[in-house]
Amino acid sequence: MVALKLPTERLAEVLDQVGAVRDGTRAIRLGRTDPGRFDFDGFLDNPLASPLDRLMAESRALALLAHWLAPLPSTPDVDGASDRPALHERCRLTRVVDRLVSDLCHPPSLDQLAQDVGMSHVRLNRCFRRVYGKTVFAWLRDYRLDRACRYLQDDSHSVTDIAFLCGFSSSSHFAAAFRQRHGCAPAEYRRRGR
Repeated sequence: MVALKLPTERLAEVLDQVGAVRDGTRAIRLGRTDPGRFDFDGFLDNPLASPLDRLMAESRALALLAHWLAPLPSTPDVDGASDRPALHERCRLTRVVDRLVSDLCHPPSLDQLAQDVGMSHVRLNRCFRRVYGKTVFAWLRDYRLDRACRYLQDDSHSVTDIAFLCGFSSSSHFAAAFRQRHGCAPAEYRRRGR
């Protein structure tokens, strides 16, 4: 058994995106039918005697977690092609997501994102849709709205502040997108949450 202590906010986002199964505790059970090859020597031989040793252990723990969260390779179709993006494409998509969430107020254009990861914008959207089920900017809108829901659960920010914190250009644009998705205004959602 391996117990990992990691920053929870970013990890929770990743786990929600990959659909990890959570039981009634705060523990998360991960499993795959194909364990693949993973070298546990980095864990077993590390004395954890210095800060560098602890940093190496944390790095190995994150690598192990990423290995277990990564989707299993899909079986090829009849014509030999797989509908899942290759590993290098999934890594590129991860870079796109990281870039999008790093600055919600000023996201790069689709062309900039595609250029950053060495794809055409059409291919980027196609790969993104296969992995995340929606286009790049549809995913970003949903991410912003999910984040807004978390902010609305307490009174530390006004609805207008939440709109700007989540990258919406105005509070009216935020309210319209929120109403379209949740069927109510943000303030009403906040009242219902209590």
